Amino acid sequence: MFSVGKDRLVKYWDADKFELLLTLEGHHADVWCLAVSDCGDFVVTGSHDRSIRRWDRTEEPFFIEKKRRLGEIFEADIDNTFENKHIPKEELPEEGAVALAGKRNLETLTATDSIIDALDVAEVELKRIAEHEDEKARGKVAEFQPNMIMLGLSASDYVLRALSYISTNDLEQTLQKLFSAQALPFSDALKLLSYTKDWTSNPDKVELVCRIVKVLLQIHHSQLISTPSARPVLAVLKEIIYALQ
Repeated sequence: MFSVGKDRLVKYWDADKFELLLTLEGHHADVWCLAVSDCGDFVVTGSHDRSIRRWDRTEEPFFIEKKRRLGEIFEADIDNTFENKHIPKEELPEEGAVALAGKRNLETLTATDSIIDALDVAEVELKRIAEHEDEKARGKVAEFQPNMIMLGLSASDYVLRALSYISTNDLEQTLQKLFSAQALPFSDALKLLSYTKDWTSNPDKVELVCRIVKVLLQIHHSQLISTPSARPVLAVLKEIIYALQ
């Protein structure tokens, strides 16, 4: 589906996954209306800038929005660090503040990359396992070859391993930045939430699970309570976390 608004943007969504696929820029004021053609080949939008624009579908591939937004996050952090270098010295709390901020930005970006990569690798592996089970059910028995990158870990444990390497101070900030900026779609929040149910069996990871669940609930509360597939997971997590307390 498409949406427009006061942000001057035309957005193309995957409504099944709550995922922003593409953002189109072109208007210079609020976009008031849009219409999709009967055949779905183009979209027409009207704006307060007194323009009507037509957006045609092409065969040119595009990057999923989360990749673009990840780049924007990276550039924003670099810009912030650059600007801090030009703050007058009397405004800085101490001489090492800029270096510390730059180091923190770098750590956050590294954590961001590791979370996205882990979720992508785990998703591909789960699809491979499902395909193997289908072939096995049809009588095509073949030995499953796990992904060597995962070091023999399950999909859930592989994602947990990536999150465990992130410092406690950086974890919440990284997750908030990823999901608030929509670098990761709501579908990835659901995957992460489903993994936390498995992690609660490890007593050493209870604090980590609570932090992750708290961030996801803060950012996606309205979507989670309105998504039927999320309710069973939330109910199980509630019982498990209360029992652990």
